[in-house]
Amino acid sequence: YIIGCGPTGLVTGFELLKKGQKVIFFDSNNMIGGMCRSWKEEDYILDTGPHIYHTPEKELAEYWREEFGDLLIEGEFWSKNVKEGDIKNLIDYPLSWESISKFDEGVKNKILKELEKCQNSANSEAKTFSEYVNKLVGPTLTEMFFTKYPKKVWAESTSKLTADWAPKRIEIREKITPFYHKQFAAVGKFGTGCIYDDLYKKILKLGGLFKLKEPIIGLNYNYNKITNLISKKKTYILTNDSEVISTIPINILGQFLSFNYSYHSKNTIQKIGAACIFFVLKK
Repeated sequence: YIIGCGPTGLVTGFELLKKGQKVIFFDSNNMIGGMCRSWKEEDYILDTGPHIYHTPEKELAEYWREEFGDLLIEGEFWSKNVKEGDIKNLIDYPLSWESISKFDEGVKNKILKELEKCQNSANSEAKTFSEYVNKLVGPTLTEMFFTKYPKKVWAESTSKLTADWAPKRIEIREKITPFYHKQFAAVGKFGTGCIYDDLYKKILKLGGLFKLKEPIIGLNYNYNKITNLISKKKTYILTNDSEVISTIPINILGQFLSFNYSYHSKNTIQKIGAACIFFVLKK
């Protein structure tokens, strides 16, 4: 039983099916892919979620080529940030000394002074995301690159996020370079989601079952062993050889297991292992 039909759930189930396991997938949506989906709008293919497949790991790159090579376009992909909502006013990103040198003289000098000051200040005592990044690169670069986007991702102001969520090493490159430099990078020929649409078809061919629009809303367990999975439609009784893999948000899983979770709390995160990609809960 796999809870969640995003990338982690789909790939995990696919590999289990190839090894002869029986797999049932659950998702609250009526489509697969989780945050990684694509759809056509008039003449355009639109994505939600990440847009580029990238990795420095050769083994993972070879896996992608083997399974989805005909759907991937490999190459170097460059990135720019839109400044103040003006699509004609673009700033190269990631940060580089070359791109900083192109800023207006006043802004450039201000940034250089702030960076020089940052070299002499420790950020180990920073309590918030914004405080940490400010001490790392100064207020000007923080406002330009590390304020609006994190708020968009986390739906919370960086002044309210803990320093644990701040980037620990912001690289300022020498030259303007592709975003994912010196590693495998590719895009889907028909958007990010085409990979997962293909995976969905492969899973069906291997006998995988999908319970879409059927969210898991709870589970029963006894002595740390799961006995039932409760969906919105029915209760599934687990046998002795059943396994449950959860890829849903950790706060929802936490509610099922009767503990509270907050991404603001470092201690809580450590207690429940938030660094795990997914949880395997065995009977």
